[in-house]
Amino acid sequence: MSGSQAGVAHFVVSGEFLTEFVRDLVVEGSWEHASRILVEDLHGMTWDLAIQILSGKKRLVGTSDGPGVELADEAPGEADAYLERVRWAFAGRWRHGSRWYEPYAVVTSYGAKDGLALLKGAIPLVKMADDRVGRKPSLWSKERALFYADNPTEDLLHYSLHPDERGAEREMAVLFRACGAPPMWFSAARGPDDAVKQAVTARGHLEFRGAGSEREHEKYVRVKEAEATAEATFKAAKHGSAEPAQVMETQVDLKRARDDLEAERKYRRTLEGYRVKIAAQADAGLGWFEFDVPEQPADGWKPGHQAYRARVPRAPFECWALRKTAGRHLAPPWEQVCPSGLKMMMDDAMHTDWMVGGGLDIDRVYDDKALMDVAWKEMFKIQQERLNFKVHVLCGRGKVEGRVWHAKEGERCIGAIAVVPDAGPRWQEIADDSLAVITPVGGQLSHLAVVGLERQFKLVRIPDCFKLFPEGCEIVVDLENGEVRIPEFGALSFDR
Repeated sequence: MSGSQAGVAHFVVSGEFLTEFVRDLVVEGSWEHASRILVEDLHGMTWDLAIQILSGKKRLVGTSDGPGVELADEAPGEADAYLERVRWAFAGRWRHGSRWYEPYAVVTSYGAKDGLALLKGAIPLVKMADDRVGRKPSLWSKERALFYADNPTEDLLHYSLHPDERGAEREMAVLFRACGAPPMWFSAARGPDDAVKQAVTARGHLEFRGAGSEREHEKYVRVKEAEATAEATFKAAKHGSAEPAQVMETQVDLKRARDDLEAERKYRRTLEGYRVKIAAQADAGLGWFEFDVPEQPADGWKPGHQAYRARVPRAPFECWALRKTAGRHLAPPWEQVCPSGLKMMMDDAMHTDWMVGGGLDIDRVYDDKALMDVAWKEMFKIQQERLNFKVHVLCGRGKVEGRVWHAKEGERCIGAIAVVPDAGPRWQEIADDSLAVITPVGGQLSHLAVVGLERQFKLVRIPDCFKLFPEGCEIVVDLENGEVRIPEFGALSFDR
């Protein structure tokens, strides 16, 4: 049995190593621990000297086996990289009451998810950083913005100017989270607005969140993947395991991914700018109104959503409901904000205005049947109240009389009033030949309704139209008065 052996371990501590070690602790958020290491473990070290080391003014030099570790002035520029890391870690921290907070995200848009949470009362009471600063948005928008917080019950919300990548500033909903105190030598922000400026200066723009951020995140991930592939291919080419053509291909893919991401960000910034203008015009005019949108299950590649409450500007909605009718002169004043064509060619800009103003996803509007069904019902209510309409006019003007024909694919009947199963593109040729078209389903975003603006279709929606109008019967379609008449019976009202 061998006996244990005693030995002596000898090690040397350098001032350079100790300086870098405690400074790394500061960047990691443990600046108080770093201060204690210096004061408690080094003979003659004071709190004032420790702060000079941690703030980049002094550093430790020498070794423990020589003359010893000593204090020296930091060389000009030597601590710049460290101080940049400190600013990155602590910029934007400010004290609110007894706690410290920092900004971490801005909310750019609203959608079905936050609307559902508002409808169900799942969003807690909003905690505002300072209601006295700047414009006071409605409680509705505050609550929907808080839906995107990491911790909705504890985080703060403040509306502040936030610059985008091009330097343009606009007021946005900023989310703040609780954090630790910054180092005692670090200049803390004086308030929430100053905190946002500090954070943006040190780290660039805050994280974008909201209903319209999912696609941007997907494109961002694609850029990161392309960057990794390009870097790996470049390294492989240096060792002869990849061809120059492969390197070029990965660089082209990377540029395409970056361009795609920038285009998406520009699109989102544009929509947010439109939304702000629409909200200001609505607040100064007829205001807003709300309606509940029922749940829509996912259908194949079409996304679904749960029930939620939509809140949209009233004036552009009423313009959308009336401008294609004989009562277009009754539409309220509204200065169009969004250009036509944001959703599809020749779309109705008034429809886009109320959707963008309400924070709804215009990229998925054609898949959201639940939303548009409710919107069409609200539209028809306006037409009934203002014009006493009895049927839903999708597009067109004037009055025609003719015989009913139940349309069949592959057949043509020129000069009839066609009854078609839906307002999809397969019936466009038949609509071109017909005096008017009646469909049981479809709205003002359906294919025939949109194309009909240019081709001057007369299109109305009437449930059970195949049963109500037998083939061959004579009817009058009067779009000016929003009614369909069978001459011997007069105008009919229909259950929508």
